[in-house]
Amino acid sequence: MDPYQEATWTVRRHFRAAEYEQALPAAQRLWDDFPAERHFSCWMLASAQYVTNDFAGALATIEHANDQGLLWRIWMFDRPEVFERLRDEPEFRAAMERARARIAALNLRPGLTLAEPAEPSGGLVLGFHGATSTPQTIIDPWRPATATGWTIAAVHSTQPATASSQCWDNPEIVHRDVTAVLPELPPHQRLILAGFSQGVATALDVLASGVLDRASRVIGVCPGFPGGGAPALPSPPVDIRIIVGADDPYAESTLVVLDRYRTQGHLVTVEVLPGLGHAYPDDFAARLPALLAAD
Repeated sequence: MDPYQEATWTVRRHFRAAEYEQALPAAQRLWDDFPAERHFSCWMLASAQYVTNDFAGALATIEHANDQGLLWRIWMFDRPEVFERLRDEPEFRAAMERARARIAALNLRPGLTLAEPAEPSGGLVLGFHGATSTPQTIIDPWRPATATGWTIAAVHSTQPATASSQCWDNPEIVHRDVTAVLPELPPHQRLILAGFSQGVATALDVLASGVLDRASRVIGVCPGFPGGGAPALPSPPVDIRIIVGADDPYAESTLVVLDRYRTQGHLVTVEVLPGLGHAYPDDFAARLPALLAAD
């Protein structure tokens, strides 16, 4: 696990155990030690300050992050269970308004990035990248499947994570973005949803939402399920195929979620790869034929 992931996971672990007094210094270290990641750690630090009743400190962190142009993932601040006692503060409202104006200036629009085969077979993979990422991070690892006729389509998110990357934080916006690109989908007879990290939970949520026709399978690499929760899926069985890194900090919570799906009657196949962290395995291209094969 790289040092940033380890530091982030330390904060998450304290939060999940309701160890808020330990979470606060851990979040402060995360902020101090990894300045390039403050677009995310600003939320963790402000949350830790808030739950330890340092409301002035939380507001100061939010304002400082905003002044530095770091406040992008505003849905994390908008959720009703977070920062409730700050919502009526003029400074908090002003910070959110400034952040929304910054987001609007990016002029993000839903769309698709495609990798198309020379001879289409009728199969389409519709992919969702991880948080703080871009559509190209789906296209690149999945591109080898075009050699066997698959079309790869990566959805563009309109939710920024930074000035140059996107996320899937707000499910309502995800559904709107996916609905907008449906007319652009290449012709296909078989549809598979795919994702990495946050994109796995997003793919499952899109399937559950009913905004597109039923997919034949969901394939995920190193899922990240926020808060250990996961969307309720349509009537079983949904075919879910997952690769998990044994060294991925999300592995334990991921396996709990997948076991829950299995007990609900879904067809869940999981491969846990030793030595793999939160990343695609080096041999992912060789694994694609089996992951995509029809039963």
